[in-house]
Amino acid sequence: MPARGPQPAPCHSEGSMFLLTAVVRLIGDENVPLSSMRVLRVAGHETAHVGRESPGITDSLLLQTIHGQGWILLTFDTEFYDWIYRDRLPAPLGLVHFSLPRDHSKREPGELLLRILREGGELEGHFTPVTRQGNAQERLP
Repeated sequence: MPARGPQPAPCHSEGSMFLLTAVVRLIGDENVPLSSMRVLRVAGHETAHVGRESPGITDSLLLQTIHGQGWILLTFDTEFYDWIYRDRLPAPLGLVHFSLPRDHSKREPGELLLRILREGGELEGHFTPVTRQGNAQERLP
């Protein structure tokens, strides 16, 4: 069973209270900007990037490799959804699909996902499409 990391805990900072999100293991596909992964890492999440860890790995091998390892896959590729739902390839712990206009900054995907996490979004066991307008999740098979 994958490690879940620490649970959210209230913290006090200069008289105000805020909620820390649980640590999440996030792996970015090669098309996810490194700047976005940095935003998530600085926020305290465990991150990896396919372009650095396994450049050129096929998407199907990526799914097989990370299956059961507790990683949530971040991608701009729509094919992962089809491979998991239609072709029944092994699903990662969670799948996040960014659907953003071409003018997005390199940090924006990470910032949008961080906002979802800080608002209590649960990525584990879900397909999470991320847009500027919000997100609507569905359970992974």
